[in-house]
Amino acid sequence: LENFTDPEVTCEACHAAFRADTLLEKVRPEGVDGLSAAQIGEILRAQQLRCPTCGSPALSVPRPFNLMFGMEFGPTGKERVYLQPETAQASYLAFARMWDVGRHRLPLGIAVVGKAYRNEIAPRQVLFRMRAF
Repeated sequence: LENFTDPEVTCEACHAAFRADTLLEKVRPEGVDGLSAAQIGEILRAQQLRCPTCGSPALSVPRPFNLMFGMEFGPTGKERVYLQPETAQASYLAFARMWDVGRHRLPLGIAVVGKAYRNEIAPRQVLFRMRAF
């Protein structure tokens, strides 16, 4: 799970959130892969980067943002499982259409029908689907 994170910073003035590696692309073309959150924070301070939304220099310390969807699973709900984020892309891409169909009113419910997520982690060398829900 630690490999499915991106460094995220928040503007303390307007509360907008940004990926730290995206903010550093122009000033550091080699990227920030392999650097710790503290090292990324030092680079952000040294480059004196500002919030792209409001222009404030008050950016928070980078923190890891988990890209996986966490949920409870099983009959008791005590088993923690993580869902792959790329399988939810269709729901996000179709959101504008669903918003139009829902007549621009909340609450709006969107469900993925079928085998949307599969637990594909196995202790073997082959892919073995253990659960489909």
